[in-house]
Amino acid sequence: PHALIGHSLGELIAATLAEVWTLNDALHLVCLRAESRHEELADVLLTMRLNAPRLRFASGGTGDWITTEQATSVSYWVECCRTDVGADSTGLLRDEPETMLLEIAPGAAAVLGEQPIDRIVVSSTNPVRHDAVAVREALARLWVNGAPVRWSALHDHRAPRRVPLPTSAFATKRYWVDAPGSSQSAAAADNSPATAPAAGPRPTPSFVPPPPRPTAPQPAPDHPQTFRTTPTPTLTTVITLLEETLGTSPIAPDDDFFDLGGDSLTALHLIAKANTTFNIELPHHALLEAPTATHIATHIDGLLRSQEGSASLITLREGAPGHRPLFLFHPVGGSVYVYREFARSLPAGQPVHAFRAAGLHDGAAPRRTVEELADHYVPELRAAQPVGPYALGGAAFGGLVALEVAQRLRAAGETVELLALFNTPGPGQMPLNHHAELSPAESDQLLAERLAARGVAPGQAVEDSARQVLAVYQANLEALYAYRPVPYSGRVLYFLAERRREGLDPARPDIAWAQLALGGLTTHTLPGDYLDMFGSANSETSARIVAAELGMDGTR
Repeated sequence: PHALIGHSLGELIAATLAEVWTLNDALHLVCLRAESRHEELADVLLTMRLNAPRLRFASGGTGDWITTEQATSVSYWVECCRTDVGADSTGLLRDEPETMLLEIAPGAAAVLGEQPIDRIVVSSTNPVRHDAVAVREALARLWVNGAPVRWSALHDHRAPRRVPLPTSAFATKRYWVDAPGSSQSAAAADNSPATAPAAGPRPTPSFVPPPPRPTAPQPAPDHPQTFRTTPTPTLTTVITLLEETLGTSPIAPDDDFFDLGGDSLTALHLIAKANTTFNIELPHHALLEAPTATHIATHIDGLLRSQEGSASLITLREGAPGHRPLFLFHPVGGSVYVYREFARSLPAGQPVHAFRAAGLHDGAAPRRTVEELADHYVPELRAAQPVGPYALGGAAFGGLVALEVAQRLRAAGETVELLALFNTPGPGQMPLNHHAELSPAESDQLLAERLAARGVAPGQAVEDSARQVLAVYQANLEALYAYRPVPYSGRVLYFLAERRREGLDPARPDIAWAQLALGGLTTHTLPGDYLDMFGSANSETSARIVAAELGMDGTR
């Protein structure tokens, strides 16, 4: 890299990459810092060899590039480990006009998002992708923007293999259909049959060398996006909202919101801003169905025309005709963002639908019992799939809703082919309820803390939407503890998280299902805790098992 900027712990990492100290020395400092053993820091640093930095990196104490004197000073590093970040170093980026920025941080670009920066910004981490996938995608984004890549370092651990290529070069003729009135469409009209030259001998094909790969594009000063067709006003506004929410630019019309570091709470912020801007009621699940600016703009235009979109059932994956859909039910929070990676990991032909919580999207009062939720969801499910066999599933609280829906369908004479539960608790094994008796003031305080912790800017629209989510969450908690499941005559497929979260999770959430599942219980244990169950690796594992249960072969 040309230079490094690290904040807090990140400055220690930058110093390590700049070879101020060894990796082992850095790990020792990090442990002392994490355990607040500040009195030992100076003694340990005195035993370390502190070198002049081989790469430029920013000082968190001054906000400027670190000097050799600072980098080799024991007192500087003691102060750095003892105190929080003081100076903002991002101003240094203004002096680096030709630089591309690679941010290594979880989630959205939290540091770079604090102020607009007219640079190409790439994040190498993604909360919903496997780390290896996210890093490869970041490398690809850097390369297509002109960054030099030392490919030998990427592939030196792999044996080379022969790859057959086409016998002739790809044609460079452009086939994109442009908007009416553009220069390209006018040129096409000039070559229409009415104006084309008379037929003659066909020319002999000749080799057309491919154009050289362009260097990094320079963003335009006012609006850096490049559109293949004329952007609509809605699309232009949506891109602006995305850039403001994610704190990064430029964003292309087809960039995926989640690949850019967005998550469910950031989505809530974006949707609230879109609802205020366009005076619509864009549902909370909208980004699951429409994760790019183009899709969001199309969705908004549809709402502006029809003011529809209040159904509880949404589509996570269209799948192929002729395959039975999988219906998933929301966990206690009410949204279904948690299922996104799992749905993507299922075979391409598998349709996947999900029920978001009633009351989350339509402003209605939340349902307060599992039975009321089932009353609301069963008609919508049967409208989507009139007859069985059915495939149902749900995470935690969503598993209880799936169970009640399965009971209703079986009572009506239908077949439930699959009931998949993900860490769903049962009688005698219920999670602790930390929010059962929250007053309105305490609810508002919890809401403010959650928004602040995720870096979401305050605003009435955001607070109103978040307050609605919190109301649904509390209603679902009430339903969770009130529900009394009865024995189920079918078989249950159960996914159990290997680890328990202390003070949150019951010791054995699966144990009650051995008595409730009269048709048999098949349990699969997934590494990590409940929050890890729908990460990339576990989603691939559980999706493979569910696909086999449904008779679907292959992967995505």
